[in-house]
Amino acid sequence: MGQIIMLGTGDPLNDERVQTSLAVPLDGGDTLLIDTTSGTALLRQLRAAGLGLAGIRHVVVTHRHFDHAGGLAPLLTALAAVPAAWRRIWG
Repeated sequence: MGQIIMLGTGDPLNDERVQTSLAVPLDGGDTLLIDTTSGTALLRQLRAAGLGLAGIRHVVVTHRHFDHAGGLAPLLTALAAVPAAWRRIWG
């Protein structure tokens, strides 16, 4: 059975919960991210969930609001340090 890991479920004005981001583990150790929350919070949430950057192969940004796409730049910066990895980004 598939799994969805909720990395953030808060709203843009909620200081206590990270904003929207979901991770879907795929076959072969790959991970699909849906939205990237905002700022560097996504990187912290990925570590807390035990999801390594090397497995992130697909990123879907549902729309260009900061609480859904604001973490894309920090994520891409972090992924640049991961060798020999390809990514697909939809948005």
